[in-house]
Amino acid sequence: MPRAALLIVPFLLLGAGCALPSKEEIARSAQDAVTQAAERGAEEIAKHNIGKDVDIDMTQHGAVFRDPVSGRTIAIGEKIALPEGFPADIPLFPDATPTSAAVDPVAKSATLLVTTTEPHAAMRDWYAENATALGWAAEGTLATADRTILSFTRPEGAGTAKLTITVMPRNLQKEVMVLVARKGE
Repeated sequence: MPRAALLIVPFLLLGAGCALPSKEEIARSAQDAVTQAAERGAEEIAKHNIGKDVDIDMTQHGAVFRDPVSGRTIAIGEKIALPEGFPADIPLFPDATPTSAAVDPVAKSATLLVTTTEPHAAMRDWYAENATALGWAAEGTLATADRTILSFTRPEGAGTAKLTITVMPRNLQKEVMVLVARKGE
């Protein structure tokens, strides 16, 4: 066997377990690095402008902003995941796309904004039925030409929790806004 061939064999054996990354892996790594740099930059800007730390996580479809001291969290984007600590007693229509959500453990409140192409009446009826199924008592309904506001309450601790659901049109889609304001404990 020629001497040059003997030198090639160890290199082939050493490189066998060390495959070069694919173009997709390189692109994903580059995107992750860009996202992390953008998050750090946004966190520094937020700290400079509001005078305190804010954790910012960017995703493919939006961003999540967290105040590590108070626990307040806001998520916003094209299609978001509900933030950690979001109340399980807020109905979420299965075919709706969440575009904004906020949780404030200090004020004991949460908000949710979703979009859907379902008809207004179907959304109104679904939210009314599912809110009561989750233990909310209907307090009233206000209907105007283009929107419906449903109000619910229920006892919570020494106070009363309130749930307000507003169904309103937005462009060619229907937009459903769910607002929970909790008072008392």
